[in-house]
This record gives sequence, structure tokens and C-alpha cells, in this order.
Amino acid sequence: MPPQLRSRDGRAVLMQELDIPIFFIRRLGDRQFLVGGGGGSSKTGIPNAVYLFSLTNRNGRCYLRESQKVDTGAANPMNASVYEVTSSSLAPIVIDPRTRLPSISHSAGEQPPTRGGRLVVNAVSQMQQAEKEIMRMLSTVKELVAVGLDNTCSVYQISRALPKQAQPDPGTLIAKDDLLSILYRQSIETVPGKDNIQQCCAFIPPDPSGNGTPTDPRKKGKDARLVTGGSDGIVRFWTGSDFHIEKSLKAHDDEITDMDVSCTGDEIITCGRDHQAHVWNIKTGKLSDSAKPEFPEAKGVKYRPRKARFDCKDPSVLYVIWIPVIRQRKRQDPSMLCRYRFRKSRLELVGSVPVKGDSLSALSVSPDGQYLATGNLDGSVCIIRSDSLSVIYYSDTAHETFVTDLEFADCTFGAKVLTRMDAAQCTLFSVSADRKIMLHQADFHHAKLEKCRKWVGWSLVIWLIALVFYMVSAVGVFSDITSSFRG
Repeated sequence: MPPQLRSRDGRAVLMQELDIPIFFIRRLGDRQFLVGGGGGSSKTGIPNAVYLFSLTNRNGRCYLRESQKVDTGAANPMNASVYEVTSSSLAPIVIDPRTRLPSISHSAGEQPPTRGGRLVVNAVSQMQQAEKEIMRMLSTVKELVAVGLDNTCSVYQISRALPKQAQPDPGTLIAKDDLLSILYRQSIETVPGKDNIQQCCAFIPPDPSGNGTPTDPRKKGKDARLVTGGSDGIVRFWTGSDFHIEKSLKAHDDEITDMDVSCTGDEIITCGRDHQAHVWNIKTGKLSDSAKPEFPEAKGVKYRPRKARFDCKDPSVLYVIWIPVIRQRKRQDPSMLCRYRFRKSRLELVGSVPVKGDSLSALSVSPDGQYLATGNLDGSVCIIRSDSLSVIYYSDTAHETFVTDLEFADCTFGAKVLTRMDAAQCTLFSVSADRKIMLHQADFHHAKLEKCRKWVGWSLVIWLIALVFYMVSAVGVFSDITSSFRG
């Protein structure tokens, strides 16, 4: 068996190398990934396409196998968003803070069961109801994929069936029942007749209460709505059924570089080149609050937000990466990863950490919310614990050029088996303009080794300080003895 190709530092494993620059990677289901990129509209001979890769495991090794390819013509796929119904990403089923179990909505006039004034908790029945809710939504809700193509956005519908030409080879460990494919549905032109390049897109989960959209309250919110951000600084909301413009919001004075929707679908955060990061209430369209670069490193240095992500489990927590506006050669100001939390409707900075390497270019949050991942312009990749913001993995030579996107593998049992996560904390995939898809795994051994190195380093510092004090005291005693002899 030939050895797996790795990065120069030996940390990252090469999974695939395409013939196009890659700009995004998105998890689809728990065992497939959507990858897209290309050479753009210029006649360079580099095609534009969207690929669908499936996780496979052969002879104990993890592979990405191409299961579908969609040619996008002259339009370059630059960004994408996925809305699907899974046990780990089902947005309408919210965790009840009283029971820490999925909260099930009750019909009008129906009260949750109580006994002696206390809520009656039946974990088994609640989980069974959650599973029934998932199956019901799979039969009624359309699962969608949106791919940003210059001034348009192509919408694809997820089909839970494997294409005939993508049948796995014999001897390959792969679950055909869990594989998906995408079917073209329609294209949306962001601004008709204007050269407005769509910068980012996201899906808003269906309203579990069924109150409908703000423009048509009679229409039940059964479909996920699409939201796009453009170079004109405007956020546009599209209906979920026919994808017509619903409303627009002037969010920034310059182009929007990134956006993300909370897991409950109530709020959206936007980042702009006007150096602002705003959180908006989707229903009212009003500004909830803004994230500020209030970390000590920002004193005397201008920062702007590059990427922002909500926590996958807690909608009150979000993460923003800030990069210096001006990159100076003599003074290398660090890029910052910040953790914010809503407290009494105010957004407060609760943690920040500088990330080594060049300016940050990508950010991702794991499905369980325990880990963060950052990518840099120099091709380095870092995995960080979300609670302590401590680094547990770092590869400084993961890619030959800037990292364009990151995506964690799912936390399901099937994904763990296929990615060999028995000795790893998490599994991450990174893509870059160098056309490579790399695999990163933060193993427990490396985390313990890093702690041991820090402990040894602090021990050496303390030992050196004690040695200096001892030498100083010894010199003082020697001088006292010498002066006594002279006297």
C-alpha cells in the first residue's frame, strides 16, 4: 500500500487534488462534502465546477471519493450554503434549558405535562418525538444547496439517492443509504442588470411556529429561506417556495464579506469592509448590536472583521476573526479570534486570542460547538478549543497558498468510523487555491504533548529565576566575606 501524501510538517494528509482552485467546502449529510471552484469567466482553460465527495474507508484509511460533478459553465462557484434536516443540525427542534432535551412544540391550548407544579421529564418519549419530527420534516421540507456564482445564485435540491454512475467499488466501506446527490432547481439573479457580485449566502431555517413570513403572515414557514450578501452592502431575503425577493436590508456602507445565521434562525451576523460586524434581528430587520474589536492588541491599530460564525448549539455565542486593516512589514500586528456572548441583549467580548501566522482568511465551528478552526493566508491551519480558546492542533505548511475554506466532519458514529476518529478529538477538512483538500485530526496525544511542553517551559523559567536569585545572593555573601577579611 503506497504511503499517504502529507504536508511538509507531516501533520496534514492529502485527500484529493483537483484540476481547479477550490474556494469552498460544505458538509452535506454526515458522510459527504460539497466542493466548488474554478478559473472564472476568463478564458484560461480552467473549468468551473461543483463536486460532491463521499467519505470512504479502505484498508483502514479514509478517502474522499468523487460521487457527482456539476459543470457551472463560465460562472465561478465562490461560496455556498446548505440546509438539510439531520439529527445534528435540525434547527427547529431547540434544546429546552429546563430539561436539556429537545423541546417539542405543543398545539394551541395544550400544556406540557406537570406533576406537583414541576415539569415531568420523560427522556425516552421526548427523543422518540424528536425522531418523529425529523422524519416528518424529511417528508415535507425541501433540503437545499445554494451556490454563489458571480452575480447569480444557483439553488439545488438535495436528493437522498445515489446516482447510478457513482456506485462504490467492491470492498469499499460505504453506506449507500446515507449518500446524497444534488439536482438543479433554479437560478437567482441578485441584482438584475447590475454588476453586483454575490459575496456570501446562507439559509434561514423554517419557522417552527408556522407564523409565516413578514410579508405574508398567512403563508406557513415550511421552507428554508435564502439570504444573500452583495458587494453593494445590501442583505437580500428570498422566499423559500419560489425564491422571489422578500425584503432587503442596507447592512454596510461597503461590500459584505461574510454572514452567518444563528441555529435558531432568529438573528444574522454580517461582516463588511467598512470595518463593522453587525448582528440583525431577522424578523424585525433591526440592529441588535455590533461586535467591537475591544481587545488590547487593537490599541493604536485598525482592525476589520474577516469572518464570523454563530455557535452551533448556543445562539447567544458567536465568534469573529479580526485582521489588521494595514499590513506592516516592520510591525506584524496579529490577527485575533474573539468570542462574544449576548448578555441582557448586549454583545460582550468574553475572550480573545492572537493566532500566529499570516492574516486569517477562514473560520469554522464544529457541529458540537466544542472546536474552532482557522486558516491563514500563508496556508497554515489551526484547531482551537471553543471554551478556553487554547490551541490543540497547528500545521504551518498545510497548504502552499492561502486557505479559502474549512469544514469539520460530523460527530455521528458513521462519520467517526469512516474518518478513524477513535484516537482523535475532531476531524477537519481544509481547501485552498492550491487545488488540494487536506485532512486534519487533533489527536489526544498531541494535546497532552503540548501541555507537557508548556509545563516544561514554565518549569525552566522558574528554575532560571531561582538560579539567578541564588547567584545574586551568593555574590552578596562572597562580597561580605571579602570585605570582612580586608577589614
